[in-house]
Amino acid sequence: MKRLIVKDRKKFNRFLLIALVFTSLTSYMILTLFTSNIALGSSEAVYFTVQEGDTVWDIAKYLPGDKDIREKVSDIYSLNRLDQSSSIYAGQTLRLPIYE
Repeated sequence: MKRLIVKDRKKFNRFLLIALVFTSLTSYMILTLFTSNIALGSSEAVYFTVQEGDTVWDIAKYLPGDKDIREKVSDIYSLNRLDQSSSIYAGQTLRLPIYE
């Protein structure tokens, strides 16, 4: 069996440091995604049918939870794959975030 020989210790240490940082960041992002307080991929969903005169801000105002209303509005847009400039209309069904 052939052994690997490290010729430049500094480059090898730099590689190990970068690999460790990358692995740590990736693990953090995956854990954050799965432990998020928004049930983005949850089978339990709350759906809301938009009424005449409703706005996303009005809907977000009545969602339970301690989050800032701007975050709630952003979550509604994200869950429904809407652009921030998108309008909602009466009769449209929106998926609402579930906060734990």
